[in-house]
Amino acid sequence: MELNRSKQSTGEVPANRFADIQRATERRNAELRATVERVQDASTENRERTEEMIRDRRDEGGDRIDLSGAARAFAEDTAASEERRAERVEELRAAARDGSLFDRDRLARAAERLLGQE
Repeated sequence: MELNRSKQSTGEVPANRFADIQRATERRNAELRATVERVQDASTENRERTEEMIRDRRDEGGDRIDLSGAARAFAEDTAASEERRAERVEELRAAARDGSLFDRDRLARAAERLLGQE
């Protein structure tokens, strides 16, 4: 009994326990190596797929965006409204140049709208 306590207090590991630890360590190292290999294989596969996609896009002539019918209609309406806005701005500039923009009736209507009376 005294002999077993002295071995434990000196930090010595029994031979059978050392073998158990060594086997567990070897198993864990094997698992880690297998995991590293799987990750490397997946990384290589992903890189190859990405490069293939890039080549395909270059062959197709670049990136493309397909709009839905509603999105196309919105884009057309926006472009048309921009054109109408540009025309209206030009009309107002012409009216400011010839002095018709600031006549009494027009200023009165603008004031009524600002005050919420119309």
